Amino acid sequence: MIYLAFAKTFDYSINIYQVAIEPHVRNLIDFLNSVGANITLNVDHSIVVNPSKIDVQIKEFAVISDYIEA
Repeated sequence: MIYLAFAKTFDYSINIYQVAIEPHVRNLIDFLNSVGANITLNVDHSIVVNPSKIDVQIKEFAVISDYIEA
């Protein structure tokens, strides 16, 4: 998903089906979107990635803790 978010070789949307939607996956998607990606998580357990042809901007982001460890 990280590779697809910033791939310069794709000019179309990529659908990924039957994905996990645990909190850490949502946190990764939020992080990638905050640095310029265009990723949508759907309620039917699919992700749509629209590759971005931009430079990644450095930003602060809070990574969630491991909810299983707690």
